[in-house]
Amino acid sequence: MKLLVTRPEPEASRTADRLRALGHTVLVEPLLKTEALPVGALPLDGAGALAVTSGRALKIMALHKDFPSLLGLPVYCVGQRCGEIARKLGFTTVITAQGTLAQLTERILEDKPSKTIVYLAARERSGDLQGELARAGVTCEMVEVYSMMQKERFSAQIYEDLRLGKVDAVLFYSFRTAETFMRLIHLENDTECLNSMKAFTVSERSRSLLNAFGHVEVSEEPNEDSLFDLTLRKRVL
Repeated sequence: MKLLVTRPEPEASRTADRLRALGHTVLVEPLLKTEALPVGALPLDGAGALAVTSGRALKIMALHKDFPSLLGLPVYCVGQRCGEIARKLGFTTVITAQGTLAQLTERILEDKPSKTIVYLAARERSGDLQGELARAGVTCEMVEVYSMMQKERFSAQIYEDLRLGKVDAVLFYSFRTAETFMRLIHLENDTECLNSMKAFTVSERSRSLLNAFGHVEVSEEPNEDSLFDLTLRKRVL
């Protein structure tokens, strides 16, 4: 299959390499770009643990002057990949959920934390971890550490391939990426070009955004391996 990967770098290139190893032809068009935000003093008084919904937050905080003081805290990570990043950066107590915000919330609440959870977050969020924890009686301090900037237009060659139907399927790793893709295709006034394509996404919430595609499938689990299962099953279609 000829696949279009839309996730940000450096993850997009890593994904593309894995897909090419499986025999796919791969195009890469990152639709979001990470931008670090200025972060002042961290609210660590009374902090009992960190929470992160993306490894990007940890990579950015690794450059912060207070980062060494974070390493002694347990860190709740949304999924396995995020947990791997935490361990590589030096965290010793890493607790991972199964890949969704709801599962991360549930995992934190299982431990009945009595101290503050410091949530290292993106400016653009699809859920409300802080609010969910607060409603359960857990204090959560949120620190916005990065923003995901949206691409303004498709690259010329990528749009040409889309317009001519040269792409078999587009892979989406988040609701916001799917939202950005559809905004850009509407700018081109050319949603009809999607009729012959498939959309594979890890987010059930993205399904309704992608109904211009000829076929939309959501992976069984919100992770890359499960998404790859879709590309393998549909390879002969």
